[in-house]
Amino acid sequence: MLTAQEIKSISCPPDKKQIKKSDGNGLFILVKNNNSKLWRFRYKYAGKHQEMALGGYPTISLSQVRRMVEEARLKLVQGINPMDERRERKKASDPEDRAFGVVALKWWEQQKDSWSDDHAARVRRWISGYSCCGYNSGGFSAHGE
Repeated sequence: MLTAQEIKSISCPPDKKQIKKSDGNGLFILVKNNNSKLWRFRYKYAGKHQEMALGGYPTISLSQVRRMVEEARLKLVQGINPMDERRERKKASDPEDRAFGVVALKWWEQQKDSWSDDHAARVRRWISGYSCCGYNSGGFSAHGE
């Protein structure tokens, strides 16, 4: 297990991009060559290894991150993927996504008559996907019409 002093003093060797230092039970700190220190939790869910970002040090202390990992482990025991649960919580509580959707739909209503039906439908799907599902690495999800 790591100590607070070890974490404070650790740095990435100049010949490497990043190093990992394990605290045990899937928790580790990723130390990058720009001296940023990022907490990660590696776990297995549904037969697949996953890695959950938990924030940066010193913003998130060693004791805080250990509590976060304990909460994540409790979710896993209950059959809940902690990243999915966090994603759902974030989606439900992010007022900007909802605000964007409202404003964008008003804009769409004003613009749609000047566009072809195909283009209007494509823009509407994009707005619906963004406001209900957020941005993902593959682009915007279109879940709507």
